[in-house]
Amino acid sequence: MKLEGKNILIVSPEAWGNNYVSKHHYAISLAKRGNNIYFLNPPTKQIFSKKEVLTNLWVFDFKPKYRGLGRLPAFISAMLTKWEFNRLEILISVKIDIIWNFDSSRFFNLYRINSGVLKICHMVDLNQNIQRVLLAATADICVGTTRYILEELKKHNIKSFKIGHGYQPPNQFYDDFNFEMPGNNDQKAFYVGNLSMKYIDWDILMKSAEAYSEIDFIFVGPNGLSNLGEALSDPAKEKIKTLPNVFFKDPVHAKHIPQLLQKADVLLVAYQEIHHKDQASPHKMPEYLASGKTIIATFTEEFERVSPNLMMSKKNTDYPSLFLGVKKNFVKANKSWPTYEDRLLEIERIIDEY
Repeated sequence: MKLEGKNILIVSPEAWGNNYVSKHHYAISLAKRGNNIYFLNPPTKQIFSKKEVLTNLWVFDFKPKYRGLGRLPAFISAMLTKWEFNRLEILISVKIDIIWNFDSSRFFNLYRINSGVLKICHMVDLNQNIQRVLLAATADICVGTTRYILEELKKHNIKSFKIGHGYQPPNQFYDDFNFEMPGNNDQKAFYVGNLSMKYIDWDILMKSAEAYSEIDFIFVGPNGLSNLGEALSDPAKEKIKTLPNVFFKDPVHAKHIPQLLQKADVLLVAYQEIHHKDQASPHKMPEYLASGKTIIATFTEEFERVSPNLMMSKKNTDYPSLFLGVKKNFVKANKSWPTYEDRLLEIERIIDEY
């Protein structure tokens, strides 16, 4: 099956906004192929609203009619899910060809969805397991980004495959990008991402910033309520804000991330040790690698030994010491990392085979 000219429903746990993760990038890549993409935001109080945000890409809100389906017997939740799906098709005035579900809390029982609809379960977060078992079991194919996710999916669907994150090619630059660089130091370390994410290890970042006052540490991304989640705080995060070589900047639009990364000397990944399995394949890493910049990261299993410009600590306590070797590890960009278009070609091959 060619992923072209199809009506595709993408069910996302993160809303549409200026900050993109894999669901948003897949939606854009599929729309560029001539598919009609219907991107379903998380539930809201609005009964229904729809707007076109890009060519062939509509974002809509939809208030579910049925609640608590996970507490019902499977045969009942399957029937109610079918009715909900049919109702949705009526509201958007389209017959869906593919339901592409990244969210195990909604449309998770696909058993009674028309057999002519291709059903894809796509899990990118290990903790996205609200009704993952039923979603995996009733999907036609399952996709996971790490071996940990794949192991869970395969327990319930043999047609499960590991496909990592893609990246937005760095040559897709936009001319209207302006970024005021803060700080007086020559060397800049950037952390780009959702700064309210609960997995970030602010303690080792604070210790690193304290130990290397000759480096400016610049954090760019949503630092409160955003389309990627709620506002979360951390004592070490509040302390790091007081350091003279630390700067927090507002998020830039996802389309400008490749340009932003070119302004850094060092890129940072820092997740708490207890969450290394959850963050074995962070969305930011492919774009980081494609930038060609030195990356200092906590242990990130799916990217272990993939590139000479990735410096990784096995233990978080060793993380600050990695900065000692920063100036010795500048290399050219990793041009071979798959884009989202490459990932779609992989998924096409899986669909054709299975």
